[in-house]
Amino acid sequence: MNTIVKNPYVGPRTFQKEDGAFFYGREREARDLLALISSEKLILFYAQSGAGKSSLLNTRVIPELEQGDFEVLPVGRVLGDLPEGVQIENVYAFNLMNSILQQKTEPAVLAHKTIPEFLAGLDINDNGYYFDATRTSGVNQELHWRRVLIIDQFEEIFTTQLDAWLKHGDFFRQVAQALQDDPYLTVILIMRDDYIASLDLYAHLLPGGLRTRYYMQRLTREAALKAVKNPVENIRPFAEGIAEKLVEDLSGILVHKAGGIPEVQSGQYVEPVQLQVVCFSLWQNLPPNGTQITGNDLLEVGDVNQSLEVFYNGRVAAVAKEKNFLNASSVSGSIMN
Repeated sequence: MNTIVKNPYVGPRTFQKEDGAFFYGREREARDLLALISSEKLILFYAQSGAGKSSLLNTRVIPELEQGDFEVLPVGRVLGDLPEGVQIENVYAFNLMNSILQQKTEPAVLAHKTIPEFLAGLDINDNGYYFDATRTSGVNQELHWRRVLIIDQFEEIFTTQLDAWLKHGDFFRQVAQALQDDPYLTVILIMRDDYIASLDLYAHLLPGGLRTRYYMQRLTREAALKAVKNPVENIRPFAEGIAEKLVEDLSGILVHKAGGIPEVQSGQYVEPVQLQVVCFSLWQNLPPNGTQITGNDLLEVGDVNQSLEVFYNGRVAAVAKEKNFLNASSVSGSIMN
């Protein structure tokens, strides 16, 4: 295993803020999205599943906003575990508010609050955000901060809590009211592109009919090459042509020639998750001595399919081992009790 430095590739997980130094290939998208946030109050940001929407926000957009005159609230979700014994007025609004507060408030306090009421009473201290029910106007309105509310994986409003579908319209009306009440508020809805049609049904309830939309294209080969080469260029760079060979392999698509004969050809795009998994495995298996990543290093990992198979088999084995350990610990505890 390469012990020179922390692995600069994250594997299949989402990039976090602290991974920003290793995130490359989406510079144009970051500039575009930041420009929209500076000029618009409601933005729909969408892309294919796994395209890296959350990673872009975590590493580029949110840090840049925080360095300016923006207050970026904790990223919210409309998905969550509902409390027992508490009647919730709107499950999606409740989950959003609860996630922003990171579940640090008694559920009954938020059970019948609307999003505008919640944002008006939202404040922050040394322990993080909290809700002050006595407030009727937001702190950011008094200080003229630009406040940004990001709702990630927003397709969950259509895929979870299906029995609460009658509350969809009410949720969108609450978002619209919050934007009207606070002239300094910007809302960003992030979702997968295959749920856009479901959202269009409610667009008329939102300011401007939700006309401001930004679609993030799939990762091109040029951008993928940056994502492969740049994180390691000052640590242990790729030898000439090796990163290009890796990207070519990652872009491969299976086509069927005349007679049904399958053939792998170079495609236009690269899957970001596959790129990170393959590069993560490559780095983990580098010999500790060496100044470059060579063709032999690439051969040791195997082709893309082999590398993905080895990685996921390892992850499955690790999860199974952990589960068996937890089960054994539970049985042991039961015996001792």
